[in-house]
Amino acid sequence: MQTTGQVDPGSSCTSATAPPDEGLQQKQSDDAISKRPLEWRGWIDKQDWWNYNRGQILLFTRRDDHHPTYVPTPDLFPSSLPWPWEVVLLQEQHGDSVFYIMWFQDHEKRVMQEHFPPGHVFVSGRGILPMTEARKCSNSSGQSVEILRPCDFEGKRIIVHPKGWKEGFLMSKAGQELERHKDEWASMSADDKAEVLRRVSYVFPAADKQSELGSETVTGNHWLEIPRPDRVRWHPRHPENDLPMGWEAWIYQPTGEVFYYDRVSKKDSKTHPTKSFHVEGLPLGFGLKWVQIDGKWRTYFVDHERKTNTWSAPPGYVLDERIGFEKVPMIGKGAAE
Repeated sequence: MQTTGQVDPGSSCTSATAPPDEGLQQKQSDDAISKRPLEWRGWIDKQDWWNYNRGQILLFTRRDDHHPTYVPTPDLFPSSLPWPWEVVLLQEQHGDSVFYIMWFQDHEKRVMQEHFPPGHVFVSGRGILPMTEARKCSNSSGQSVEILRPCDFEGKRIIVHPKGWKEGFLMSKAGQELERHKDEWASMSADDKAEVLRRVSYVFPAADKQSELGSETVTGNHWLEIPRPDRVRWHPRHPENDLPMGWEAWIYQPTGEVFYYDRVSKKDSKTHPTKSFHVEGLPLGFGLKWVQIDGKWRTYFVDHERKTNTWSAPPGYVLDERIGFEKVPMIGKGAAE
């Protein structure tokens, strides 16, 4: 069975139903990733580094905050990270709660990243430490010291109260993603979960048909390292699109997005690491998502280069239920043009 540019079998798009706009996209699961900063601060001077090493940390009220404030945090981070790393906090409001998300500035590469510096963990009352030093803290004190890797922050509520700011909870980016995905999946009905899994099977015929359940004993440095019921493993349908060694990919069921993950660098991407596509079979720059509108699930296509959305697949592309997307020869006026 083939559908000419239409992903929802048995349904049709009408002009009365407009595809989601960019505002709607940003409310979906790509919110943090689509707006993730490559660089918040492209500068550093002696005064900045002096402030940081005196127990003060930059606090951003939003991602585009061009005037962050230094706040004293001697109890939270009594020691600073070695060059080139600097930890900063991003204040975010979620419902009635305030969270302070940890980000890390690499001054040599001049970028901001969500991942902990390599080999580092969080120790309450000690801050961000190398794992070897964190273990020494536990051994020397004679008491068990809680060591937290990024994913361990899920469900944790470590209270912080920066001077002059609202009391809130310290959080890692990985912990924030895990909590958000858990809440989004839990809010879906059994029928909705069955529907998104049906769409996964229809659009990604080579994908796993069963979710990997989480485990209370599993921990990790990145949210994609933790098995979850809200995603299934992606597999290419063509051997030439196999992932390089050390890579894996996941389909987030509530939105249909594919996340490619490098287990070595602990970084994720929305494009295939060697082929650069978002979705196998679609032209470069095109992805797809589904969303529930007025109780009905609809699939739409995202042109990342033009930053536009449409209900229809790119011209000339159709979805074959057996093999996925493919490009077919155009016939008639369109072919002549």
